Amino acid sequence: MDKVENSEVKEYIVRYVIEKLKTCKPFVKVYGKGFAKKSLSMNLDKVYTNERRSDSKGYYLVEKASITLCTQEENDGIMTPSDIEESPKLQGVVFHEMIHAILRRTKKECEDRGLRYGTGMLECYKGGGELGRGLNEGLTNWICKKAGVYVDGYRSLTNFMKILELSISEEKLMEIGKGGLYRDVPRLMKMPLEYCDTFLGITDEIYQGHVNIIELEGISKILEEYQNYATLPKEEQLRVKRAYEKLEENLFYTNILYGDPTYEEELISRNASDTVEEKLRYMQKVKSEIEESMGENVSDVLKIMFNTYFKDEIESEMADGYVREETMRKWDKFKGLASECAVIQKSTGKNTVVAIGQIYNVYDQIEKKYFGDIMKEAQTLVDSGSLTARKMMELEARCNRDRNSVDMKFVQEIAEMVNPDEKEQVAGLLSVLFANGKAQEMDKYSQLTVRGKKLRN
Repeated sequence: MDKVENSEVKEYIVRYVIEKLKTCKPFVKVYGKGFAKKSLSMNLDKVYTNERRSDSKGYYLVEKASITLCTQEENDGIMTPSDIEESPKLQGVVFHEMIHAILRRTKKECEDRGLRYGTGMLECYKGGGELGRGLNEGLTNWICKKAGVYVDGYRSLTNFMKILELSISEEKLMEIGKGGLYRDVPRLMKMPLEYCDTFLGITDEIYQGHVNIIELEGISKILEEYQNYATLPKEEQLRVKRAYEKLEENLFYTNILYGDPTYEEELISRNASDTVEEKLRYMQKVKSEIEESMGENVSDVLKIMFNTYFKDEIESEMADGYVREETMRKWDKFKGLASECAVIQKSTGKNTVVAIGQIYNVYDQIEKKYFGDIMKEAQTLVDSGSLTARKMMELEARCNRDRNSVDMKFVQEIAEMVNPDEKEQVAGLLSVLFANGKAQEMDKYSQLTVRGKKLRN
């Protein structure tokens, strides 16, 4: 089926997105309640549905001010508002493309800046080339999530935005959608222009890596199906054969195989023929190389963010001899977000983002110092006879930092301090009380003594 103009879906998604954004406090604070409606009236002309594509679920065409929602199945019926209502994934696609339309610069703004088109975080130049595509996709996903809409894809780019939110504030990150790449974005990101330019360039490469991997996965699926061509039912054979023949029209596919001599040289060196099996093997090799390169790029971005937002603060606190709870909580989030940026090479199962391991090493040093500070405070309280149930609960809360488990190292060391003669029983009792939210009752238990005296509440 060819794509069709769908005014019913257009009316629905405009209403859906405007209503959602009205309740998104950070968006309204920066742009105002009427911004989305006004912007869509200028930047969205038509909505199309049912374009059959395996490499895209939807896209926004700036030149035509149109959104197209795609399908993977040839015989799907015409898309309706109900289809969107019933599919969180489709809602995510809709919202993502609508944010692109909402944040598009006006024609006058583009003319003033010498752009073909752009947003606050993406500039496409009249002479060719662009900058900010990675930031554009990551920030768009972040805005969707702030509005409470599930959105898939661009995982590392989206997590970079969450790290930025942690570092520069929610409001400043939202403002990036309004700003210019060479003035407001560096200021909002608190980065020197050259550093910001590097950040944008690398995230653009990561974006392209995401796109290329999706393309390669689609190509590999077609080649895998064609390998089993003879075993398929006749109606499936026709579909698979058409898809395989259409690959010859795919510039990405033909450029990989025949645009440079590497594939042919590999065939010669291995005394192999140009078969479907060899094509598939080579596509998988190229995908593995892209994953490796993406891992290096993600590492570089994480290092930039570490150096910009975390390094000075933590070095200062480590030198001063005291790590604040606020800093530790910030690092908890940074470590978690960094780990979610992992690029796993499917052929080997290897995480190609070296910086994640480096961040873990720094985190372990910080947490060790933070935990040691708490234990010193606990020991001082024990030595002075000032450790009460309430104080112990405060120390445990600082150590735990809202994690959903009891820190056994904490309870074991506390048990050793307060009652070394029954430390194992005391550690077990403390862990049960903390796990069940009954720590305030610890003064009831005779095992919980500090130097032979019953623990006070």
